[in-house]
Amino acid sequence: MPCLNTIRTILEDVISLEELGIILNSYLHDTYGGQASELVAIDGKTMRGTIPKGSTQGVHLLTAYLPDDGIVLKQVAVETKKNEISAAPQLLERINVKNKIICADAMQTQRKFSVDILSRGGDYIWFLKGNQPTLLEDVEQFFKPARVTAGWHPPELPQQVATITNKGHGRLEKRTLTLMTDDEQFLNWPGVRQVFRLVRERTKLRTGKKSIEIIYGITSCTREKASATQLSQWIRDYWGIENGVHYRRDVTLREDATHTLKTTLAETIATINNFLIGLAQKLGYSNLASARRIFDASIAAQFSSIPDY
Repeated sequence: MPCLNTIRTILEDVISLEELGIILNSYLHDTYGGQASELVAIDGKTMRGTIPKGSTQGVHLLTAYLPDDGIVLKQVAVETKKNEISAAPQLLERINVKNKIICADAMQTQRKFSVDILSRGGDYIWFLKGNQPTLLEDVEQFFKPARVTAGWHPPELPQQVATITNKGHGRLEKRTLTLMTDDEQFLNWPGVRQVFRLVRERTKLRTGKKSIEIIYGITSCTREKASATQLSQWIRDYWGIENGVHYRRDVTLREDATHTLKTTLAETIATINNFLIGLAQKLGYSNLASARRIFDASIAAQFSSIPDY
């Protein structure tokens, strides 16, 4: 095997990062079929092993991920977390957005980005926070009781409700999503069709301590395309990027323990790790740590399960 410095040099100076990403994604596509996931999750992650001593910022990557396939479509580097807004359109440049649903955190709830997605035949799911205070306040109004005046009966607005309960990681979580249609185009936002409120109730099983989180959001999906149940599932799949990609890279593949100040080398390592996560899922391994142990124990035998090896 080549020595470590030779490998580092090749990954840093020889390999074309863009070509490597295209080749690895093409292999997964050609060998295991097309991209079945309708949802495209967008999220950013800082590689902690690249943060210089005395600094707070290292290599920060914005990722487009297919939850159903376990595949990272593309990633781009951004200078700081604030620049994710300008990096997001660049991330989607070479991705076929048509008939896809783009979901990202509140930072990406931007008018221009919404128009860009809609113009390319896609839809969006946005979460709302303080960066869009007027929009957040308007959406909250949908779920507030109407003022009661003597002699008038406030009609109930049509809505759908979906509830999902999960138990794991030492807690019980109940998620209740209420979905309403903006038929009167009350909201001043490009392409918005529905608004939602998600209430997350968590109970720690050991202590019985409870907490409640309320999240508001909007989507361009019509009622026919996204029911409350479907939207709730998409949102859950979006949050799965933390366990599906970030945790596996950070902990299982020890990405955060890999210290380097070379940007290209760090991005190349992340690209290879993304490929390994996708490949393991295509080979039928739901647990990446278990897959690593199996390959470590008998690597030659396991490579025979990979087509064209």
